[in-house]
This record gives sequence, structure tokens and C-alpha cells, in this order.
Amino acid sequence: MVNCKRINEDTKELSSWTKSTYVTKARALFGAAVEWNYIDRNPFVPPKSSRRSSLKTQPKAKTWDHIVPTQFLSLIGATPAPRVRARYWLMYGSGLRPGEVYNLRVDKIDLEARTVRIENRDATDEVPGFTVKCDGDSRDGKARTVPIPVSAIPDLAVAMKDSFKAGGFVALTPERFQAVQRNWKLCCAGKPHGRKKKWQPWENRDMANDVLRNAKVHLKRAKIKTTSAFTLTTLRKSFAQNHADAGTPPKTLAELMGHSDVRMTMTYYARMTHANMDRAARTSDRLFRTGTDE
Repeated sequence: MVNCKRINEDTKELSSWTKSTYVTKARALFGAAVEWNYIDRNPFVPPKSSRRSSLKTQPKAKTWDHIVPTQFLSLIGATPAPRVRARYWLMYGSGLRPGEVYNLRVDKIDLEARTVRIENRDATDEVPGFTVKCDGDSRDGKARTVPIPVSAIPDLAVAMKDSFKAGGFVALTPERFQAVQRNWKLCCAGKPHGRKKKWQPWENRDMANDVLRNAKVHLKRAKIKTTSAFTLTTLRKSFAQNHADAGTPPKTLAELMGHSDVRMTMTYYARMTHANMDRAARTSDRLFRTGTDE
């Protein structure tokens, strides 16, 4: 596919998108041929050991800005509502996925132990269920318990107190909880729900609405400028980067993040930051200084 040329007089090289489309179509066609026993193997499916094969379309990693602790505290200061501040704390201070935050119920938070429990929840006639997902994977993830920073306790306490008006969901307003109930009944009836034009299965993110828009407003109030597109996942990624920079063991961070593979976690350790460079310089100075003292 790398050397594909047009069959007409146009000598212009095929775009990467066109090549990728051809590979996708060919993969499907040959996959059907294998299923029908016309051939033994699909030549357009790379072996499991060849993760970087040119036959497999690799999504490009999106760039994102690391929100450092001082910036996050500015964001908290620019956010008036305790419930919203609690959302940000759970993503930035505990590394929760946005979908996990908006599905979190008050009984999963232990303020005395300063922990939050993330686990599956069965659906009822009134509210949708929740399934822990792996990052970048459709498979179910594992339940986990994550610590809560002390600074988050005051805002979480207020959000938990008010959650009884929202069905026990810490991050939802009463109005949003009522909308979720309406949308869930539509979904169960096989009808379009929320802003969807046709019926689709319920997803974790369907609990939230307009949250990114509001977060960008708070970001602007805090005078935080980003060079890349900001999403709520940026707060979770910044949590991971903070721990990587602080030297948290990769295995421990993988468990906190709910990663199914520690290799995903290692991307944060490979990401060079000014903090890492400064720390490395101080370490070198300390090592040589110690050697001189001896």
C-alpha cells in the first residue's frame, strides 16, 4: 500500500487517508473471505507481535497541556460552585475519568478514610447503570479505590450533603438528575435520548451535559491559557503527570489510573517536563556535592 499509484494519468501520490481507507476496506473483504473458508489468513491483518505494522492504522497521540498544581488552584479559585469544584478535584486530585465522576454516588466516598471507590453499578428502572472502562479499550475495567487529597475534602463534603437532591449523585445538579432520568426512560424505550438524533446505547458520558463548555469558562476566568485543545480528560492526565514527575512507581500509578496495561502509564514517565529536567539537575548537583564532601 505504501507504493500505491493512481491508475489514471494523475501521478499525484495517494494521501495517507486514502491509503488508510483502502487498507480498511481490504481488511474487511479478506476477513469475509477467511470466514467463508476461501483463504486461510487475512493478509491485511498484522500478527499480534507486529503492533506497528503499516497495515494497522495507528491513531496519532493528541497533544495536551499539563495543568500544573498552581494553575489548578487558580482554576479552583475561579470556580464559584462547591459541586463543580468537587468535580475538578476528583479528576485532578484523584485521577478519575469524567464519566466516573458523573456516575459517582455518595455511598462510594469515604471522607474519614479519604478514599473513593470506583466500581460497576447495575441499572434500575429509574437510573442507568455504570461500567468501568479501560482507557482506549472497549473492555470492562477493574474496580479500584483511589485516595482523595485533603484539600478536596471541604468541597466534597458540601457536594455530598447536597447530593440527596440529585439521587445521591455527587456531581449532578437536581435539574440534571431529572434530565438523566427522562433520557434513561427514552433509552430504555428504544427512542433517541439527549441530543442524539437516533437511538444509541447508553454511555457513561451521557450523565453529563455542557460540562466542557463550563470548564472552559472557568479556565478563562483563571487566566489559564493552553496551546492544545482542553478537555476534561486533561485534568486526569495532569494528575498522572504530577505523580510521574513526583516519582510515584509506575505500577502504583497504573492502579490509581485504572490502566489495564502499565505501558499506557509509562507514557507519562517518558514525557519530558521542566520539572523533571530541574529535578535531574538538582540530583546531579547533590550527587557530586556528596562525593566532594566525602
